[in-house]
Amino acid sequence: MSKHLVVFGHGQGDPGAVGNGYQEANFTRNILGPRLKAWAAKLKNTQVDFYNESLDMYQQSQAGGGAYSVNGYASVTEFHLDAASAVATGGHVIINAKYSPDANDLAIGKVLEKYVGLWGSSRPTGTFGRSDLLNCNVFSNRGISYRLVELGFISNASDVKKLVDNIDAIAKELIEAITGESLGGSSSNNTNDNNSSKPKTHDDYVTESPIQKANGQEAKLELMKEVKTGVLTVGGWQGPGNHKYGFIFLMDRKTGKELARVASAGIVRNDVNKHLGVANGLKYGMKADFDMKKFTNKNVYVMFRRTNDRAGNTAGGAVDFHFKDLALTMPKR
Repeated sequence: MSKHLVVFGHGQGDPGAVGNGYQEANFTRNILGPRLKAWAAKLKNTQVDFYNESLDMYQQSQAGGGAYSVNGYASVTEFHLDAASAVATGGHVIINAKYSPDANDLAIGKVLEKYVGLWGSSRPTGTFGRSDLLNCNVFSNRGISYRLVELGFISNASDVKKLVDNIDAIAKELIEAITGESLGGSSSNNTNDNNSSKPKTHDDYVTESPIQKANGQEAKLELMKEVKTGVLTVGGWQGPGNHKYGFIFLMDRKTGKELARVASAGIVRNDVNKHLGVANGLKYGMKADFDMKKFTNKNVYVMFRRTNDRAGNTAGGAVDFHFKDLALTMPKR
C-alpha cells in the first residue's frame, strides 16, 4: 500500500498570508484539513498521513528536521495559499524546476483549474518549476516526490469564496489526485455535514484566542476589526499590576517594528478583575482606534503594553504582550 504525506504550510507562530478574514495557516488546517482527513479515511488501497499540525515543516527543516526526517512516503504534498494584489487569482502546483510534472501533479492542477482557475504563469498545466524553496530542494535531493500546492490567492475575495463554497468537493478530488485512487460517494459542497462548523473568520480566531501570561500579568486580545469604515478598532485587557499607563501598538508582522501606538484610557472591566482575583473598579480594559489608510497592504499585528512611561516607552518598567498569530493584512481604504 503506497503512503502519502500531507503538510499544512506555516504555523508554529507564523500565520502565513492573511486576507478576506482568513489566515493561511488556519485555513489549511481548520477548513481544508478536516475535509481532507474525512476523505482520506475512505481510502482502501492507499494511505494518506498528516504532518504534525502544531509544527511548521519549513522551520523544522531549517533546524535540521522537517523535510530531512520524513521517510517512507511515495509523495509529500504541502498546502498553502498565495497572496498578492486583490486581483491576482488562481492556483498552481510548484515542483522542483529540474523535473517535469508527474501524473499526480497534473491531476492536482486540474482540480485547481476546475474550482479557482490557474495562476497565469502556470498555464496550461497548472504546474510551475522553482529551485529556491527549501523543502522542495531537500526532498528532491533525497529522491522523494514533493509538490507545494498554492490553492489560490487569499488576497482575492473571489478565490476565497470559491474555495470555501466548494471545500468538500475540492478536498475529495485533491485526495484522489494525490493518491490516484478513486473515491465513491458525493461531496457535500460546503454543507455542514458531520457536525462540521461554518468556516472560521479572523474575528472568530481573535475571539477564541487564548489568554497570554507573562511576568506576573495576563492579557487577552478581544477585538481587532474594522468596526467603522477605514478605522481598525482594537480592544482587550491586560493586568494586574501597578503600571500607570496602557498602550496599544500596531506592529509590522514582517519586520517586527512599530507602526503606530495609541494611549488607552483605563476601562473598568469587573469581569476581568474577577478573573484576575483583584478588587472591582480597577481599569485593566484597553481600547484604541487606528487609521487604516496609513497602513495599506501592511501585514500587522497588535501589541499591548503596560508601562510607567507617559510616552509609552519602557523606561521605568513595562510588560509587553505580542499577538503575532492574529495578524491582518490592511486592505486599501
